[in-house]
Amino acid sequence: LNLSDGGLAWQQTPGEAITSSPVIVDGRVVLGFESGQLIAYNLETRSVDWDEPAAGPILSDPVVAGGQVIVAATGDPIWNYLPASGG
Repeated sequence: LNLSDGGLAWQQTPGEAITSSPVIVDGRVVLGFESGQLIAYNLETRSVDWDEPAAGPILSDPVVAGGQVIVAATGDPIWNYLPASGG
């Protein structure tokens, strides 16, 4: 969303199902995917800043706490802790 005019700023079309709501942290939008990938897109450059695998499909929304992105995934371990700035 372009804050100055309300128009579309940019969009990304992933090749798989997004299974989480987005979380925005440190200039990135972080999304969880059915494949178990947690991907951070840079809001300024529109490119992938980091892409980290989880233990299984991401079925919850990521949250940010203590400088980390925390997400629940199926499999073992149940919680995956990833730095907000990437792997």
